Amino acid sequence: MPLRIASPDPLREGRDGMKPATLLAAIVLDIVAVAHVLRLAFHTEVIVGGTVIPMWVSAFGCVMPALLSIMVLREARPKRV
Repeated sequence: MPLRIASPDPLREGRDGMKPATLLAAIVLDIVAVAHVLRLAFHTEVIVGGTVIPMWVSAFGCVMPALLSIMVLREARPKRV
C-alpha cells in the first residue's frame, strides 16, 4: 500500500484523488436536483404522454439526486490516514 503524503496546498487537498467522471456525475445530479426545485418553486406542470406528473415526484426528485451527489463526492474523497 503506497504511503500518502498530505498535500501542501489545503485548497486542493479534497480533489487530489477525485476522477473527472466522478465530479461530472455529481454536477449532473446537482443539476437534476435544482431543476426539480425550480419546478416546485414555479409550480410548473409537466405532461408526459398525456399524463400529468404530480408535484410530489419533484419533491422526491430534488432530495434523492442531491443525496446521491453528496454520497458520490464523499466516496470519492481521499481517505485520511
